Amino acid sequence: MLRTGEEISLPESSDLPEYYDEEYLNEDNMQDERRTKQGCKVGEVEQTQVNEPQDPIVQGRKRGRPRKRKGGHRTTDKTSTDQVHEANQKYRMTHRTVDGQLEVNNDMKMPLMYSMECKASVPSEDIKNKPEIMTREQKAEHRRKYNAEKKRLSRSKEDIRMRETIRNRLSKRIERSHMTPRQRQMERDRNTAARRRLREDPAYREKERLRNSAARRRSRQDPAYREKEQARNTAARRRIRQKEQARKTAISMLQGHQVFGDIVINVETQ
Repeated sequence: MLRTGEEISLPESSDLPEYYDEEYLNEDNMQDERRTKQGCKVGEVEQTQVNEPQDPIVQGRKRGRPRKRKGGHRTTDKTSTDQVHEANQKYRMTHRTVDGQLEVNNDMKMPLMYSMECKASVPSEDIKNKPEIMTREQKAEHRRKYNAEKKRLSRSKEDIRMRETIRNRLSKRIERSHMTPRQRQMERDRNTAARRRLREDPAYREKERLRNSAARRRSRQDPAYREKEQARNTAARRRIRQKEQARKTAISMLQGHQVFGDIVINVETQ
């Protein structure tokens, strides 16, 4: 422990190890000399700018990029009052006043682009600046390519959706194959009850009706579906006509016969 006023006694140079040289011993004196040359008192901290290059010994830290300023540190020596005063001076210089009123500059002219004057344009320039107009054939070709690309994308999406559906069905089938008959029956009952509850829900019925109407409308608008529907209706009408013709033929053949089940009795011969 050092007492107040007691001086530190340094060892003699002969008592120091070999790796201590004279430059190392005189380092503090060298720093004081540098500070004195630069106008600082001995032992006083030097006031320098952050970006000013310094001697690494005097600076007391590594050379390189200066530290980033953090929030809360002042970046200027001016006080807030000085800054406000300077801003007011700039405002007075740029905004002249006459008798306390802002001076209006009547010499200002409206730019031509904002003026209401109509400028006559040269027709040839308008025609030259117009974009190239596509012919009807070019438009049709462009539309055909666009539709073909759209169909190709929709087909690929449909294929992906179909593969996912098949995969899901297969996974469900494999899952069901590991169930016992009782578990399968319980799942079937659960699904039946859920469907019954859905059918009894008025909101679900309304949504289902709208969905079916929209699906039928889309189907009717499809030419391929219309053609299939027409063929189906034609075949149904043909079957009805054939049945009617067969019935009439049977009635005409059974004129004068009485039918009891599969037994036909000729009434005229009795």
